[in-house]
Amino acid sequence: MRQFPIRTVLSLLAASLFLTACSTGYNSRPFFRGPNYQPIDQGFTVSSLNGTWRPAGEAAGEYVSTFQDGRFVSRDPASPDREALLAQGVYAVTQPNLVQIDFVGAVSGRSVKATCQLAQPTTQPNALSNTQYVQSNSMTCTPNLGAPFTLVRA
Repeated sequence: MRQFPIRTVLSLLAASLFLTACSTGYNSRPFFRGPNYQPIDQGFTVSSLNGTWRPAGEAAGEYVSTFQDGRFVSRDPASPDREALLAQGVYAVTQPNLVQIDFVGAVSGRSVKATCQLAQPTTQPNALSNTQYVQSNSMTCTPNLGAPFTLVRA
């Protein structure tokens, strides 16, 4: 029977642990939240914001943000493939008129929290769950880093 040097065994063990960690679903969640992140359930349906949103005013056309079931992604529509990632993260509707977005800039690597005020939100009971469906076509956001911005449905 062939014996392997202890260094080889330890290297193989470390590699297998690394690969196991990669396949546990950790990468399917935003990297700044860790493997056990669960969206905050405040009794409001996050899917009510699903869709494409664009900045309002002078920033119109600079980026496109997609809200999808608690996930947030912002891309550059002017990039050659129109898919250049600018930021990604998560969001939650915390009150009928407030949205919390936690995201990381793709270039800067900075973690940013933005509190967004929905303009003229309406709420309805969600028949499929014990939550409220919140609807709005505009939100004004105040991030902890950078300038405030307004998003409108595309």
